[in-house]
Amino acid sequence: MGTRGKSSIVRRFHKLFYESGYKTLSRETGLIPMVYYNDKDLFMRRERKSTFFRTSEAKIIMKMFPKSEIIIFENNSISKSYMRGINEFMKPDVVIIATISVDHILSQGGTLEEVARGYLDSVPRKIPIIFWTNHKLEHEAFKRVCREVKRKADILFSPLRDREETIFPALKKYLDEKKIKCNTLKAFKGSGNIPSEIISKIQNKTFINLGHVNDVLHTALALDEIVSRKEIKRVYFLFNFRSDRPERAFVFINAFIPLFQNLIEGIIIRSDSLSLTVEFLKKDIKKKYFADYDIPIYSCDSVADLLVDILPQIPDKKTIIMLGNTADEFGYFLISKLGLFKDTYPILESIDSKTFFGFD
Repeated sequence: MGTRGKSSIVRRFHKLFYESGYKTLSRETGLIPMVYYNDKDLFMRRERKSTFFRTSEAKIIMKMFPKSEIIIFENNSISKSYMRGINEFMKPDVVIIATISVDHILSQGGTLEEVARGYLDSVPRKIPIIFWTNHKLEHEAFKRVCREVKRKADILFSPLRDREETIFPALKKYLDEKKIKCNTLKAFKGSGNIPSEIISKIQNKTFINLGHVNDVLHTALALDEIVSRKEIKRVYFLFNFRSDRPERAFVFINAFIPLFQNLIEGIIIRSDSLSLTVEFLKKDIKKKYFADYDIPIYSCDSVADLLVDILPQIPDKKTIIMLGNTADEFGYFLISKLGLFKDTYPILESIDSKTFFGFD
């Protein structure tokens, strides 16, 4: 459950348990729902979005793989009743909540406290909760609400790069109770140290990691708020697209370029997709939106490309905003190792959600 990082957590823990020798079944929700069983993956076509259908889908998936020893299901944060329905049906041994960011605040409540209360209410009291966030306001809000409703939970805080490594020790005590033994979770490793001469060329620019704030509408609202608060006149968009979420390339490009076309000074594109290649996306963007005038559109295949070839070409005191997907090695490295993108849309931590979303 949660608002950011659910799918990444599912995939990483699925690999951990499968490689530890367990028959592992996992479900990843989202625009492209996937089921993983050991080393196999299956695309799940959906025709409806109702709670009943999703519950039926979960039942079907578990009947397809009846010998599963470990089951990890992602629970979408659509509404409290939806989350509660899945939790009551699945009867999990433990529920992990990964952030309660403002990107779901319209459907969950008007404040972080209301959102936290909604998440807690959706988990039956006998089921243990592990909560993780990399936002201090969320961390404090969740603690306050837990005290108010007298609910015990493991409430964790860490940088994004340490998310799974922070969750794992809290999870392990429940695994020990079930006598489940597994391998040690391997920490994320970056690509080494960055030469000081490169750091000097990039440190006088502003980097904002907007990432994927649940959907295009909320991402656009957040971007508009950031631009107005920081009085930004022009920006460079860094589109980072993962191969497992190819639909986001067209969704984000076709939504954000028209909305913020007058704001764009340049574009950087990185894509792992074999079909939606960087060169294809560059041509598509040029043809659709910039046929009448030139702006720089850069190709980026790696962190090295970005640091050595692209960023030195961008003038000083410019703003680079990363959009699309950041929960991959490329994103982790930029955020945690370089410190370029200090946190996920950090400016939103200081925004009053009632003002931001127009509540009275």
